[in-house]
Amino acid sequence: MNPTKKNLVPNGLFQALIDQYAEALIISDENQRPHYWNSKAESLFGVDEENFCSNQQVLNKISSGAQQPRVPFETDIVRLSLPGLFEEQQFHRTIETLEISGEVWHFIRFTELSTFSLTESELYIQSRTDELSQLLNRRGFQSTLEHNIDKRLALAILDVDYFKRINDNHGHATGDRAIEWIAEQLNSEFTDAVCVGRLGGDEFGVVLEVANENETKLRFEDFCKTISRQRPVFYPPGISISVGVAISKSENTGSRRLLTAGDRAMYQSKQAGRNQSTSVELN
Repeated sequence: MNPTKKNLVPNGLFQALIDQYAEALIISDENQRPHYWNSKAESLFGVDEENFCSNQQVLNKISSGAQQPRVPFETDIVRLSLPGLFEEQQFHRTIETLEISGEVWHFIRFTELSTFSLTESELYIQSRTDELSQLLNRRGFQSTLEHNIDKRLALAILDVDYFKRINDNHGHATGDRAIEWIAEQLNSEFTDAVCVGRLGGDEFGVVLEVANENETKLRFEDFCKTISRQRPVFYPPGISISVGVAISKSENTGSRRLLTAGDRAMYQSKQAGRNQSTSVELN
């Protein structure tokens, strides 16, 4: 593999790495374009060197599910359509983001479930990640909130309206897809969030730093409208959410107080007819 950014990499570092790596490895730039990969990656995706950079499955699996901006390390499970097989196979995908010689690079490796092993740091990250949505779980969400409590924050609780009806009438697979879809919308809209998490069931949380109360309120009101206007392919009737936003007027507002106020505001949205956002300000 002849890298296209060879002049940026000291001493052929990446080339030596991909040649010796035992698993499928792809190295992409900050825009998620692949520049280096090994023969294992070509075999895994069934793509030759000439077409590797333009293969849509490769490009999707480099970027799909990733938070923007990327965190230093991510791990999740992805499905791949392998050459010669009718059913998709599951692989662990790990993504490590590094800055080398002033350039941001993403190291993406794919490992079969049967041979995958996690380091201590990877286990820590996995323990804080919700498997279905790939957002932070409640533990990871609350921990991140605590670490940022010295900032002026807004905490939003978002709940899917009539989620039980989706499960009962269309099956749990559709319900799971709804959870994944909401997570995708949250990641897309709140790229500047302190944290985004799935708190359990169909309940999500978003924490933002506050610069302007009215702008923060409008962001969540607009997000509600955006969600309700869409008609996902997997659920044509459409999905709506109820949101409660607790906005602190100063730093160091306790996390428990923010969570309680956000939860109460969300239930106010439910009681007022759903598909809306209610905001409260905390002195």
